[in-house]
Amino acid sequence: MAEQTSLFPLPAAAPTRRADPPTSKRAAERADALDLVGRHEKLILASAVDHPGRTGNELGELTGLGQVKVCRRLKRLEEHGWIVREDTGGRELVVYPTAMARSHRPRL
Repeated sequence: MAEQTSLFPLPAAAPTRRADPPTSKRAAERADALDLVGRHEKLILASAVDHPGRTGNELGELTGLGQVKVCRRLKRLEEHGWIVREDTGGRELVVYPTAMARSHRPRL
């Protein structure tokens, strides 16, 4: 079994909905097997530590993951205390790493 790279104690499962088509569910299973969610979380967090004050769109460009994938992971990172998002009055929230994230920057 592959080593889990998630930042969190619980496995980071790729989310699916009951109404999702079978192709989406198979894609989620493949993502789980490759631990893509955990890898994406680490990449996004490392980018947030290295480039604080960026938007989800900017982090998407920096990581090569794109805005959609990054923004999907930001909520989970925030819920677990790795980042904070601040409203600066613009169209997007800006992302800052917490002290915990800065002291435990993921190795890529």
